[in-house]
Amino acid sequence: MKASIGVAYKLFTDWPRSGKRTGRLFVSIGVAFFAISLYDSYMATLIATILFGLIITYFALQNTENISLNFLNYTIPSIPTYFVIMGSLLIGLLFSWIVSLVNGIFTSFTMHGKDSKIKNINKEKSELTKRIQELEIENAKLETKLNDRTVSV
Repeated sequence: MKASIGVAYKLFTDWPRSGKRTGRLFVSIGVAFFAISLYDSYMATLIATILFGLIITYFALQNTENISLNFLNYTIPSIPTYFVIMGSLLIGLLFSWIVSLVNGIFTSFTMHGKDSKIKNINKEKSELTKRIQELEIENAKLETKLNDRTVSV
């Protein structure tokens, strides 16, 4: 947090030397708020992680009974209940991460396709703008010729 205030102070003290006073002021205030909010975000994540860990610890202490886990032809005897529940949670999180990763890959391919379409459209737009300028020049030349003919008649 001290570093963010230092950055904001440096930007704030530099702005009188530049010609853009209000822009620098708003940038410095924005940098300070961004840095403070980033710090608060990390701190909130740390607190949430500690609380989540405490909840898992309490849950594990309450569910220490041993059970037998059967999966297909395999049997795991005497495993604590919280291992089964936490294992299921971790497998679910892993599965959702894989699904999210695949979705992100498809989204990036879609965005790349749209970016190439935008580039093509912008290229076509610039070509049409050039053609319009050429036609305007040609139109001006033809009007000049027409005006010369009407003046001479």
